[in-house]
Amino acid sequence: MNPAEALTLAAITYRGCEYNLSNPSSRKIVYDEIIKCLKTFSAVKDKWELVWGPAGYCPGAIGLDDSAMFAVRNTREPETLAIVIRGTNFFSLRDWETNFLVDPKPWPYGTPGNDVKVSHSTLLGLNILQALRSPLAPIEATTADQVEATADAAKAVAAKAEAAAGYAFLTKMLGGVAPEGTPSFDIEQIFDRIKEKVGVVEVRHLFGMDDDTALLSDVSAAQRQSGSTKTLLEFLEKFVNAAHGPVDISVIGHSKGGALAPALALWLADTQGAGVPETDQWDPNKRAELQSLTFAAPTPGNKSFANHFKDKVQTAYRLDNPYDLVTHAWDPIEIRQIPKLYGHQLAILGGPAEVLAELAGHFGYQHEVDAKPWSLPLEERPLPAQIAFNHLDAYLTELGIPDPGLRFLEVFKPIR
Repeated sequence: MNPAEALTLAAITYRGCEYNLSNPSSRKIVYDEIIKCLKTFSAVKDKWELVWGPAGYCPGAIGLDDSAMFAVRNTREPETLAIVIRGTNFFSLRDWETNFLVDPKPWPYGTPGNDVKVSHSTLLGLNILQALRSPLAPIEATTADQVEATADAAKAVAAKAEAAAGYAFLTKMLGGVAPEGTPSFDIEQIFDRIKEKVGVVEVRHLFGMDDDTALLSDVSAAQRQSGSTKTLLEFLEKFVNAAHGPVDISVIGHSKGGALAPALALWLADTQGAGVPETDQWDPNKRAELQSLTFAAPTPGNKSFANHFKDKVQTAYRLDNPYDLVTHAWDPIEIRQIPKLYGHQLAILGGPAEVLAELAGHFGYQHEVDAKPWSLPLEERPLPAQIAFNHLDAYLTELGIPDPGLRFLEVFKPIR
């Protein structure tokens, strides 16, 4: 797949972050927005159709989605499919904090050996994605959906208020005009909070569940809805069986989604072919070829995970901006580079970065494949704008994507 197409699809996943995709009416709004984006942005215009999703999960009665994903099919090559995973929901503090579940967990698929490990955050995020359900496209609004939307109106208002506050902070942080009282941006304070949370944050604290098993049980229960809904694996099984030839599947993600994409691609590879449990036989004849494309991604796992990934997923593309803070997690060598990324702007992080690197050094994480060459030079900007630009807009510039609607402030702008 063309990287510009992949990054455009990844950026589209952030549209509608203020909606709870567990609610059918909200899902219809985001579904329509994705359709609009697929018909608008230059790299994907009229090339892709939405065939599964968007699907998401929000724990509890009120709040914002912490996981989201959709699948699109190429309109010119019907056996070509892209699975697109959203990164962190900027407006959800809980979703931000799940990124700090960095204790290593064994990789439970295939037969790779006990030394293959992924971060707790990556494994939990993958498990949630595996449980997500969606009606097959096209998705239409029903009377039942309207009744549910009315019943959930208070929840929707609360979630959108949370998102509105987040967007106000984002606007102020990047130099725009935000309402009075919007919190200020303090990079040292933020980095100190990251340092304190690494290895300490717990599922119990984040989701109000006792452990991962309880959380995933809640995910499955929340996803069981009336009507025809399918998990991603059920959808893929149907897609592969209906295909008239070999199937090409790209798994795409930006930021946190960029850590989840190789994990999901590897899960599909490890559950592909004969000999896997019956519940995982989505492609027993290995008709599908898998690839991953990631942008601005932290490390999903350790060196053994990277080796296992390269053995099973033959095609992988990773674009890593050396001036992007997120890509420096959680490799200790790269963490130590953070204080010098923007001249003296981050020099204050020297001490905290060293402590964080020491903590991360016990995990042995590294990126799954080498990054593609990067050519865009660093330009002078205020610190918050520098961080935001280098996490998304710089990638758009590097790949020659001209659409202003894909820029950082635009993709997170509320739909309506």
